[in-house]
Amino acid sequence: MFISFGDRRINLSLVRQYKPINKSTLDKTYYQIEFLFLDGSKDNLHFFERKEEREEFLKKLDENVKE
Repeated sequence: MFISFGDRRINLSLVRQYKPINKSTLDKTYYQIEFLFLDGSKDNLHFFERKEEREEFLKKLDENVKE
């Protein structure tokens, strides 16, 4: 199963775990999702400027994983 995010596609069968993380700069907080893959590599989706956007995307991920 794949998910699309912008022009990226992520194969969920290769994902061991995903979790929300926050990155802060002096003037802004960015809301990200960190993916840990089966081979131990990591990748972040970091395009969320609002926490609610990230939480909605996580909710969709959870629904796709359950199927």
